[in-house]
Amino acid sequence: MRYLFGFLCVCALGMVPLVGCGETSGDGGSGGSAGGAGAGGTGGGMGDVFPCTEQGIRDAIAEGGGPHFFACDGTTPVVTQTEIAIDNDVILDGAGKLTIDGNESHRVFSVPETVTAELRGFTISSGAVESDNGGGVHNAGTLTLRSCVVENSVGGGILNDGKLTLADSKVSGNTTATGFGGGIYNRGEVTLANTTVSGNDATLGGGGLLNDSG
Repeated sequence: MRYLFGFLCVCALGMVPLVGCGETSGDGGSGGSAGGAGAGGTGGGMGDVFPCTEQGIRDAIAEGGGPHFFACDGTTPVVTQTEIAIDNDVILDGAGKLTIDGNESHRVFSVPETVTAELRGFTISSGAVESDNGGGVHNAGTLTLRSCVVENSVGGGILNDGKLTLADSKVSGNTTATGFGGGIYNRGEVTLANTTVSGNDATLGGGGLLNDSG
C-alpha cells in the first residue's frame, strides 16, 4: 500500500507504516520529527584511522568491521568522483566532520543486499540520479544512519529497499522531479528515531516520505 507524506510528524517509534499527522499527499516539502531509541549497525571492536579522502573511505569499507575513523582537520568536504558502494559489513564514523559530496553528478552511497553497515556523523550531500530515486543513498541491505544529514540531492534523498534506521539524523532539501518521495522513498522497512524530515520536495507527491512497502 502506498502512503504519501507531504508533512511528516511521526509520534512513535516503529517500522513503517509510520504513524503520521498532517498532509497525506501533495508536492510540497515536509517537516516534523520522529522520536525513540535507535538501533542497528555492525559489531566489533575499535577500528583504524584512515585518510579523510574518498580513497580513505573506500579503504575503510574494504577493511570492514570498525568503527573506523578519519583523520580530518576540522570540517572537511570530500567531493567524490563516482558512487561509493558500501559492499562490506562496516561501521564508519565521520565524527561530524565529513561531508561526502556527489557534485550533483552521481549517487553518493549505495548498500547492496546482505550487507550490514552503519554511518555515524556524516553529511551526505548533492547526490544525483536521473531515472531512479535515492540521489543521496540507495539501501538494499541493512543500514543505520546515526547523527547524519542527508541533504540537497536530486532524485530524492534516500531510496530504501532493505532495512533502514535513521537515529538523531536529518533529511532535508532533497528534490525529485520525476517521481515520489523527495526525502525518503521507502519500499522496505524504515525506523525513524529522533529524526527530522523537512524541506524536501517531490513533483508527483510525498515530498517528505513515500511509503510503498506493502
